[in-house]
Amino acid sequence: MSGGKLVSTDNIWTDASGNGVGEGTDDPPYAIGSGGQLPAAIGEKSYTWAQLDALPADAAKLWPIVKADEQLPFSSDPALPKSGQSDLFESIWNLVTSEPVPAPLQKALYEVAAKIPGVTVEGQYTDSLGRTGTALHIGMWTMVVDPDTGQILAMMQAAGPPVTVCGTTGCTQQQTAGASTSVYITAGWASAASMPRVPHSSGSGAGGGGSGAVPSASPVNNP
Repeated sequence: MSGGKLVSTDNIWTDASGNGVGEGTDDPPYAIGSGGQLPAAIGEKSYTWAQLDALPADAAKLWPIVKADEQLPFSSDPALPKSGQSDLFESIWNLVTSEPVPAPLQKALYEVAAKIPGVTVEGQYTDSLGRTGTALHIGMWTMVVDPDTGQILAMMQAAGPPVTVCGTTGCTQQQTAGASTSVYITAGWASAASMPRVPHSSGSGAGGGGSGAVPSASPVNNP
């Protein structure tokens, strides 16, 4: 606990096949195996890593492509339930924190995220590590980016509103998940040597790793 908040740290390394290693505050190194390449997604469209590499790193050229990937007329974001724009914003966050996105494309994706209707640029934000970046906000999501490096610094999720649940005995209001903040130490390419080894008892696929492993380290603070 830190200041009344639960703090945990997660690290994930995956290679081009989707296999890799995870490690967390309460978890020793464990094997990750997908049996094949995991698909990436922007909005409702899936991309292979090769297709991601082929995307333009120019925001003006990238925006029409990304906008076309927003296909749903509704959202999983309770703050914006009738629009896919919040989900499109969330998918960009997932992409830059879990896929091997080249740095120029990362910066272009952040510029594109700011173009999504409903997204507001809310000035500077200083994260819990003392780093300052630009905050982009829509619905229940706020993403903080270092404009100089293109590195994502943090992602905040607002608490969801109460929902009404009805059963045989009547209806009650239940609170959805509380607010949380993920602070990203790093997200990008790493050498296979940086990947921790998994004890043999944890399963197969351990400790190895091909070149081009992708790490994502995110201490998560939950009020």
